[in-house]
Amino acid sequence: MNFRLNWFIPFAGRLRASFLVAGLLLFPLCLVLPAYHAYEDTPGLMAFLLGPMGLFDRHFSWLANPVLGAAWIMYWRKKYAPAVTAAIFALLLAGTFLFADTIAVGSSGNSSYKPLSGYYVWLGSIAYTAVAAALGVVFGEKSESEGAGIDSAGLRAQRYAIGGVLFALPAVFAVGPLVSKSNRTDEAFARLCATAGEKITGIPGDVEALYFEQVGGLSFGDIKDGKYRWMSWGRTGETLVNNEFLRFSEYPSEKAKSYRRYDAVAKAQPVDRLRSAYGVFVSKLKPAAEEQLGIVGFETTVKRLANGEQVASKRFFYHIRTSRICGYHDGDRVSDSDFLIRVLHLKRNLIFRKGRSSQP
Repeated sequence: MNFRLNWFIPFAGRLRASFLVAGLLLFPLCLVLPAYHAYEDTPGLMAFLLGPMGLFDRHFSWLANPVLGAAWIMYWRKKYAPAVTAAIFALLLAGTFLFADTIAVGSSGNSSYKPLSGYYVWLGSIAYTAVAAALGVVFGEKSESEGAGIDSAGLRAQRYAIGGVLFALPAVFAVGPLVSKSNRTDEAFARLCATAGEKITGIPGDVEALYFEQVGGLSFGDIKDGKYRWMSWGRTGETLVNNEFLRFSEYPSEKAKSYRRYDAVAKAQPVDRLRSAYGVFVSKLKPAAEEQLGIVGFETTVKRLANGEQVASKRFFYHIRTSRICGYHDGDRVSDSDFLIRVLHLKRNLIFRKGRSSQP
């Protein structure tokens, strides 16, 4: 029994160092992996930097980071018992992330979320630190003295080998799903892009006004090799009016059976009836599986308000993380304004700005 214990004590010292090194290496790995998904994947580094804001929303898991840092410092000072306590406390704090229902996502409010590989690698980093400190408590000083007679080069080689295995196990399990997800994203994006583009079934003439179901829409610019450099939101109808492409634009009002009309002279004003012959409708395409991959799509349709006949439509998809976009675009832009100018043959008309208010 004593022989077995004497053999294990120096081996425990090697394990202790290997667990600590693996835990230290896993922490930077978790920062480059996605930590959780809420609307889109959130990188670990962003979760680490913005984590303190979660304290105001009763998310206390981020506090595990300073506690983990304290455990590393105590371990370095060979205070193994306090290091174990700190590491276990950090593990409990980090685990609270699994039991919350929602998380704040900027100005979008709260959203349900799902922990991803970066979060679990973070847990692994904390757990490895706890194991290393626990081995230090049980075998600490003995492991160092018993292992003193063994060749130091051989010891280092064993530590590196064991630490490499300990690091590789969670790393492979974390990176493997990312590669699979990347392949699934490419396949889904290609499949959806096959349905993107424009359809024009009729070309109305002399369009001076448009009804917009939504106030604005997204625009993408500086598109090159299928990737956009910037994305913005703007008021499509007001932009067309201010640039003399339309006499006025109309929108739904918060009041029932009422509308808002915008022109370059009187700006916004309430009206009781629509004078636009055509309406613009924007809908978000929500394929659930693809949205989990960060792929978002929109469809813009132009219809005759009298009978609902569709005269033109535009569909496009974009991938948030890689900035890829597909769908018809004229030059290096994708925007509803350009689409409407093109399919409705809108021309700039200075009379629109000089004319009187469109209030009947």
